[in-house]
Amino acid sequence: MAQLDDRELATQLFNRCWELLEATRDADDDIELLTVAFSSRYHWLNAGDREQWIVSDWMVARAAAAVGEGEFSLRQASAFGGPGVRGPGLARGVKRGRRRSGVRGTG
Repeated sequence: MAQLDDRELATQLFNRCWELLEATRDADDDIELLTVAFSSRYHWLNAGDREQWIVSDWMVARAAAAVGEGEFSLRQASAFGGPGVRGPGLARGVKRGRRRSGVRGTG
């Protein structure tokens, strides 16, 4: 069995997220979007550093907002950066983007 290259997989999955975000999606595509966003995050946690962790958490938050999961999106944005890293900046950005895109939720 070939060894997995976490960095390559993370990059491919992240790019697939963008393809799905820019496409007209149905319910199955929404599930794929969330799946690849979480998968990319998993691989970045193994192969990346803080910058990739933050961006991958942002992508999960972005994907969640895109499929109408505003509350989860905000929760993910508030916990960005990987294990033990917290910060409010991403949550503020997601809230602004959510308001622009019409995604509803508290906050």
